[in-house]
Amino acid sequence: MVFMAKMKNGFLWILIIHCFFQMLLSEKLLNKVIYIVLASFILIKSIIKIRLLIKTDCLIYQTLLGNTPIITRCFYPNQIRKIQLKRMGWWTKGAVIKVNKGVHVKIVHFRPASIFEELERFSNEKNIVLEKTKDYKLLER
Repeated sequence: MVFMAKMKNGFLWILIIHCFFQMLLSEKLLNKVIYIVLASFILIKSIIKIRLLIKTDCLIYQTLLGNTPIITRCFYPNQIRKIQLKRMGWWTKGAVIKVNKGVHVKIVHFRPASIFEELERFSNEKNIVLEKTKDYKLLER
């Protein structure tokens, strides 16, 4: 099953507009170049999406620039130490996939919200340790 997360971009668009106006008001060429580069980085950041595919044999975590995958990581059950379900905000559920080697993966703001049930099912099928924090259990009610 495919799950998607898109970064929150409201504040980034405000920064892009601010950089644009600062570029117009600036008299020095170096400042204009700096604001153009900064606005470009912010624009690229605003179109980044994250996709998680839960397959029968692995979890595939992809970072997309538009619709083009730029980073793809595949986690097989023997690479995953545990899946930790936790509370990330006041009403936000989240998960952390802790791997044996490498950087742990944080799962927050994915749609559809059934991602946590699918991760739980995947961990039960593959005998991966699943840990639910006390705060997460409060959100489950």
